[in-house]
Amino acid sequence: MTFQIGREVPQPVILSSGINTAMWHTAMPVEEPSTASGADNEITRTLCPQSEERADIRNEAILPPLLDTNRTTDVHNSQTAVIALPWRTRPMKMKWKFDNIPDQTKKTAIVTGANSGIGYETARALARKGARVILACRSRERGTAAVERIAAEQPAGSVELSILDLSDLSSVRSFASKFVEASETLDLLINNAGVMFPPQGQTADGFELQIGVNFLGHFALTGLLLETLERTPGSRVVTLSSVAHRVGRIDFDSFRGLDHYKPWREYAQSKLACLMFSLELQRRLEEQGSSVRSLAAHPGGTKTDLQRHSGLFNVLTKLIGMRPSQGALPTLYAATEPSARGGEYIGPHGTSEAWGYPAAAKVARRAQDPDVSRQLWESAEQLTGVSYLI
Repeated sequence: MTFQIGREVPQPVILSSGINTAMWHTAMPVEEPSTASGADNEITRTLCPQSEERADIRNEAILPPLLDTNRTTDVHNSQTAVIALPWRTRPMKMKWKFDNIPDQTKKTAIVTGANSGIGYETARALARKGARVILACRSRERGTAAVERIAAEQPAGSVELSILDLSDLSSVRSFASKFVEASETLDLLINNAGVMFPPQGQTADGFELQIGVNFLGHFALTGLLLETLERTPGSRVVTLSSVAHRVGRIDFDSFRGLDHYKPWREYAQSKLACLMFSLELQRRLEEQGSSVRSLAAHPGGTKTDLQRHSGLFNVLTKLIGMRPSQGALPTLYAATEPSARGGEYIGPHGTSEAWGYPAAAKVARRAQDPDVSRQLWESAEQLTGVSYLI
């Protein structure tokens, strides 16, 4: 595998770790020459020299200025991943941080996959701001440890554990049923849990593991909790996507798994499905006059265990990625910022949306396809047996 840098690009930035950032974040093998242009030819990115401003978010990492260009580089070698993508300036009014989170007292939040990484930091931040936070985790042992770590900080709010296995729809139904019986309101549903590049496998219901956990499990969970969300003023659903959604394509035949398993393809598809779900959910909520808001977010390049199956990608992320507390900020912005609107997609503001503070993220054109979005929703209803907002 080699990496090819796009033409007419100045010397890339080298971090203090000695890692060339142009070879990180979304680099992946491609199998066929790309004929797309503009936003659809999105595989990976080039970097350019740094302005004088230093980033204060990751040791000596320097954020290059953002460019506005639609130039792309053709792929001619099936073993080459091109590192060239259009950039655009993304406005950021301020460096939105933990201190900007409004008081969450008397609010109830569910965070899936909250025992580590982005989910843990999201739950921790909400609890520190006064919320009652349910850590929805698959592992009782790891979930209990996470609850104990947060509780030891004596947050203003409270934390509790509830078992949820998104790879098993019976577990999703059990979790939702128990919550609805015990709680009258739900202010925040954070669809955070996910798997990335796992060995080939299937969920308990026979779905390919990544589409089953990342998308279908959360689709069902949202539907089962929607009535509680509806009766809670100002409630929000935040669904985690990824910059990888830009190279994803929805192949409905692959939801049950294919003979030739390709982890990157399935992961990108699942994250595209998550973003399309978030946008379609908002459209349907508005259509029915609901006050519930649906937003999406992605954490950029963040050091978590999510990438543990990704080889070199995991090594580079561990070296130059953001801390989980920083990577959780786009999710927290989408969940709590008063000015955030339904239908928004939030990610880091910096180069390649890999580093930085929360700002509007780029949505690939295919994520906005109304016909595929409708078909995806209807397919999810059929596969999960959970129908809502018809």
